[in-house]
Amino acid sequence: MRGWIRVAAAVPPLHAADPQANAEEIRQVLKEADERGADVVVFPSCALTGATSGDLFCTQTLQSATQEALDEVVEASRNTRLTLVLSIVDGTQAKAQERIVVIQNGTCIEDSRFRLMNRYDGSLLCRCTVASLSPVSRVRMSDLAQEKNADLFLLSAAIPAQVGGTKRLAQEIKALSARGAGVVLACAGEEETGIDTFYAGDRLLAENGRLVADGGTLGRPSFFYGGVGSQGSLPDEVIGESAIYYDFDLDAIAAEHEEGEVPEEEVASLLMTPRRRAQWSHVDSMPFVVKTEEECEEILQIQARALARRMRHVKTRQVWIGLSGGLDSTLAFLVALRTFALCGWDTQGIHLVSMPAFGTGKRTRNNAAALGERSGCDFREISLTPVLTRHFQDIGLQEGDHSVAFENAQARERTQILMDLANLQGGLHVGTGDFSESALGWCTFNGDHMAMFNVNGSIPKTLVQALVAYEAKNLPTLAAILKDILETPISPELLPGKEGEIVQKTEEVIGPYVLHDFYLYHFLRFHYAPDKLLALAQKAFRGTYSTATLLFVLRKMFSRFFASQFKRSVMPDGISVGAISLSPRGGWRMPSDVQATAWLMQVDRLQEEEGDA
Repeated sequence: MRGWIRVAAAVPPLHAADPQANAEEIRQVLKEADERGADVVVFPSCALTGATSGDLFCTQTLQSATQEALDEVVEASRNTRLTLVLSIVDGTQAKAQERIVVIQNGTCIEDSRFRLMNRYDGSLLCRCTVASLSPVSRVRMSDLAQEKNADLFLLSAAIPAQVGGTKRLAQEIKALSARGAGVVLACAGEEETGIDTFYAGDRLLAENGRLVADGGTLGRPSFFYGGVGSQGSLPDEVIGESAIYYDFDLDAIAAEHEEGEVPEEEVASLLMTPRRRAQWSHVDSMPFVVKTEEECEEILQIQARALARRMRHVKTRQVWIGLSGGLDSTLAFLVALRTFALCGWDTQGIHLVSMPAFGTGKRTRNNAAALGERSGCDFREISLTPVLTRHFQDIGLQEGDHSVAFENAQARERTQILMDLANLQGGLHVGTGDFSESALGWCTFNGDHMAMFNVNGSIPKTLVQALVAYEAKNLPTLAAILKDILETPISPELLPGKEGEIVQKTEEVIGPYVLHDFYLYHFLRFHYAPDKLLALAQKAFRGTYSTATLLFVLRKMFSRFFASQFKRSVMPDGISVGAISLSPRGGWRMPSDVQATAWLMQVDRLQEEEGDA
């Protein structure tokens, strides 16, 4: 695990053409940054002199004063963990030329690229590119986009404030980081003497295509998640006197980084000790769940259009869906409604079949009937009790034996009925199983595990809930039913209950889906080890779930995920809507007989450490 690196974008007060005063301001930032455990601090362009000193850059007096001030800053960095990035200008009678300097522990290097190495084992943490965006340097963001080997871009800047300028700059920073990088930009502030221009002191941080912090001298800094500015769970210390701080996840950056064809160059190596906990960074508790209605709409459109494409291919306008009154089948039904509306087909071609059996509750049964009847689609109910009673007699399952054979027979019978009906009518059996169930094997092999086409296969349970809630806003005639379905406990409803009540509650058995989805996202996308998964979960769910619960679910997730690969190896065709897929045809590839031993041993060690704490 590479861990986290704490970065700071600093815009201290500037004293025009007064390097000594500016060096003192920088030393104050260093003192604060060192106390707050920062690893890297980025200053604006020409922080020792001001970027708009003009012809003064070419004077020997200012050059000498700048060098003396730089020496003082270098000495001030000694015996700290900090790496400083700033620029200075060398001037001659002909022209002024800006150069970047990188300072660490009393050492100064001048290079546009360097590597941060682990202080303890010497391993590579990340590759850094430093640059200045100022009128003197003439470097543009498009120039930086050509740099393929950088994990971190550390940018000094002097960009005048303009209407809409910060927004455009933020978009450029996000784009630069989108191919797998962290970006830190510190821009000259309002003390910069620009005569006809004003500098707003933009401090922008982006990680893997997401703006995570935006702080200018014109207002209080904002920390972002999902496009909403929020302080969130971050401590007050993330906002300093003139700097803002954030912890970049080096593992996430490395996992997303797109390697270029640029050959490895001989560059300077600097040392640092990464932190092992996420402290000053946002950790989304529901990373699979989209944050805007536009994204919900996009996902549903992808699902609907994919189903339409398959239906046109098999030349049918008939779909058969097992409607249980639960979340997953409800989403599949809603997607089918969109598909038929998109294609202008008669919704009588949507066949909804409720198949109550021994464990079916009154609430879900009533909701399934209400959806079917109110939607105007073809709806029917087929009781499984008679056929299953005979089946159990045929295979010798004793009455009262509620073992796995009792449960799985119900799921397989439902799938058989739906496929046979689809064959009889020349239609398509649409599967309802979701991503989370597939990942955890919470499905019956050749039962709800199988379908002719699955629209939910890449939709995790937490996202299923979000999409159904979104559609509840768009479909007023179905809204009350959809809201009740959202509030119904998640259950396979395979075990008998008293008076139609739900007795088999999934999350009481395997733990909350919100935790499973959280772990699955970070494990499948970034391949994180158990210790990092736990560290992230402790931050994301502080005050909600105990460490004991987090570890219980972590163990359950790994054991079930590895044991269930055989189901995913033969999963039916479906549509992928996000960056993570479990499809064996291009998503997740893993042998069916692999063991989770190595991962579970690490979880056991974490549990032992928790017990000793």
